[in-house]
Amino acid sequence: MNDAQNNSTGFLPKTRYDIQIADRSFIDLNPTQLGEEECEPHHRFGPYVRDCYLFHYIIAGQGTYECRRGSYQVTAGQCFMIHPGEITVYTADEAEPWHYIWVGMTGRLTKQLGSLPDVMEISDRSLFSSMLECQNMTANRELFLMGKCCQLISALCGGQDLSESKDGQNEYVKYAANYINQNYMKRLSVERLADDLHINRRYLSRLFEREYGMTVKEYITDVKMRHAEAFLRAGSSVSDTAALCGYGDVFNFSRMYKKYYGFPPSGTVRDAR
Repeated sequence: MNDAQNNSTGFLPKTRYDIQIADRSFIDLNPTQLGEEECEPHHRFGPYVRDCYLFHYIIAGQGTYECRRGSYQVTAGQCFMIHPGEITVYTADEAEPWHYIWVGMTGRLTKQLGSLPDVMEISDRSLFSSMLECQNMTANRELFLMGKCCQLISALCGGQDLSESKDGQNEYVKYAANYINQNYMKRLSVERLADDLHINRRYLSRLFEREYGMTVKEYITDVKMRHAEAFLRAGSSVSDTAALCGYGDVFNFSRMYKKYYGFPPSGTVRDAR
């Protein structure tokens, strides 16, 4: 039986282990550091300021985390999150010093983390333990860790209600609009879209009206018609354009196009010539 098997936590009993992470400057999510430490009693780190979001997941033991919002007792199965630019101090318990894994990250996706609590329960410890697998990789180490960090953000933010994002746009509207823009070639249904987002269809349309000045149905038509005009001007036939924009019936497509632009699609074809 080796050391790892002797260890009841399932982690190697190292005092401290830093895994070397290269800065790949990934835009959306960029892992910056990863490590594991089994602290000595009353081991203290700080005061210190970080330039990234830094998570510490407690494998065993306990300790105290201090930030500007207060002082927290953190125990096994929990993690505490350090915000960039904030002064923090954390101290291992004297009787039961903590053993933790830490991971740091930057990038656009970390904007979602700002509203999370300072201390969180983590039911699946494999979210962190699996990150350590990258220490055995020589290539794509950072890509592997980026994927694990995405899983972590999804787990932490997945239970939150969709509400106003930091740029002021409702998240329901963001998801719906992106789906419509990426799937205009399909037969889109307002009812199906609302069901997928788990909200009322009328409520979704009201959100769209507030954001875009039109209902979801009108937004779908707007996206389809703008693509249709582009296809026609590029030389596609009316029937091909109808199919490319998710219309199975050419007559229905022509009717919608005329209603939207004031003239039939054949008029755009003539103009393109």
